[in-house]
This record gives sequence, C-alpha cells and structure tokens, in this order.
Amino acid sequence: MSELKSDLERLLSGLKLPSERYNFIHSKLKRVFFYGGFMGWARKYYEKQLNSEISAETENILLNYKGQSDQIVEQISGMYAEKNQSEQSVLFYELPSLFLKYDRVFSEPELNEAVETLKQNLKCLNTVRRVRVTMLIAKFAEQSNSQNRKHKAGEATAKTLEALFRSEQWRRGIEYGRDFIFANERTDFTVPHCKDYESHNVKAYIAIQSSTNDRARMSMPKLHFGAKRYLCSLNGCDSSSKDTSQISDALARSFRENEIYYVIIEKERTKAISDAKQRILKHMGTNSIKEINARKRLEWLEKFTLNYDQFLKELKEL
Repeated sequence: MSELKSDLERLLSGLKLPSERYNFIHSKLKRVFFYGGFMGWARKYYEKQLNSEISAETENILLNYKGQSDQIVEQISGMYAEKNQSEQSVLFYELPSLFLKYDRVFSEPELNEAVETLKQNLKCLNTVRRVRVTMLIAKFAEQSNSQNRKHKAGEATAKTLEALFRSEQWRRGIEYGRDFIFANERTDFTVPHCKDYESHNVKAYIAIQSSTNDRARMSMPKLHFGAKRYLCSLNGCDSSSKDTSQISDALARSFRENEIYYVIIEKERTKAISDAKQRILKHMGTNSIKEINARKRLEWLEKFTLNYDQFLKELKEL
C-alpha cells in the first residue's frame, strides 16, 4: 500500500490527521484534479451543450437588438455570466457521480490507486466515508472554480466584443484581429487585422476588461501613437462587479495622458459624469486639490469616454 493510499484510508475513515498529512494528500491529489485532470475532464461533459445554448441566445440577441450597441453588450455579457454561473452550479452537484466515470490512467501507480480508493468510498454504505470523499472533491472543485471564473469572465468579455463586431458584419482576420503582439506585449484586438509586429498598419488598439478599477494597468503606452487606443469595459453592466467610481483619479489621469479612450455603456457614462459634477459642486471655491482633481476627472470623462455606439462609429471612420 502506498503512503498516499494509507493516508487517504485514515482520512476517509474519519480519523484526524496531523496537518502535514493533510498537506501531503492535497499536494499529491492536485495531479488527479488539476493540470488537465478530473476537473477539466468533467467540464467537457457540459461545454458542448452550453456552447450550443450560448450560440443560439447570442444570435437571438443580435437579431432583437440590431443597431443597439449598448444593449447588445449588456445583454450578451449578462447572458454569459448567467450561463457560466449555472454551469458551475450544476457541475458542482454532479461531480461525485461524474468521478465514478473518470477513467484516466496516470503514469504514477499511486495516483491510480488513489482514484480507485476514492471511487470505492463513494460507492460504499458507510456515511462518514462517502461524506469525506465528497468533501475532498468539493475542496478541489472550489479551487478550480475560482480560477475558472476569472478565465470565463475574460473569455466572455472577448466574445461579447466579437459579437458586437459581428453585428456590423465584421470578420475576424479581416476587419478586426485578435491577440496582436508588438514590443513583447499582447493587445486583445486590433482594427483592422494585422500580422504581429506590423504596427504601422494598425488603426486601433483595443483592450478589454470585464471589470475595471484602480488595479487596472494598461500596456498600451508602449504601443505606437499612430493609432487610436481603446479600453472596452463592462463596468456598469449587471455582469460586472465594478463601476467607474472605482477608477482612481491617478489612473484616470494616466488614461487621459496616454489618450486611451474608455468605452462603457451610456448609462454608466452618464452616471460617472453626474458623479464628477457632484464632486465639483461639493468642493467648488475651495481651490483645493480635491476641486482640481474633480475638474480633471470631469474633463477626462467628457473627452475620453465613449458609449459602444460612439465606439463603433469611430472605428468605422478610421
């Protein structure tokens, strides 16, 4: 019996182990659950159906909101958020039964032995053993889901923008490109499509973020100044956890100084401008740094923020 199986048997039987043995078990089982292991395998069970649903709903949204760019962005990003959250919830409850179907053979015998031990305990009549296996699977599932949520949020933002371009009959690889590389930095989108490093042909660089706050940092200042620069954010959408108020005056100033246009839905833009005006009224006549910053913030919002209709109009005119 391997050391891993021995510790697993003790854990699943209900015994309390020294902390270093818990760490040993978790470290070993990462190979089973992560790095192309069980969690990735389990998600593939649902991805085909999920992608089909997302594709159908995207087409309906594009049809129902034709010519309404802000609505397209808000509806599609919200749909992605809802679908991805539902997928994770369904998957979480199905993991124990799916684990019984997991048939990967590992090169390390101790991992194959561990997988078989977990399966046997999932099927046994002893409640303590079944509960402990389920808890162990849930622990790895939550770690995996935490990382997956971040990945899905970024992926959904990119697909939302691609759907917006598609609503204008734009084609990837022609009117727009993805993942352009220049000066050892990757830019999410370019208009038009250009080969890596051929920056002289780029008319617009576009970065995307599901949520933009004070931790946002752009690599765009390294890009050449012969092209427009845009940061497309979902701030203010139901799918985003942030809004423009969480962008500091210092970061707003860096956007303004580097001529980076901040693209958001109109209701968020209107709210941000209203908030900036309220700040000016609050500090008016004080000649303080707070009044100066408030006025500069309003200038940034009025000159360097666009809604998605304005964004598309600018891109078409480049």
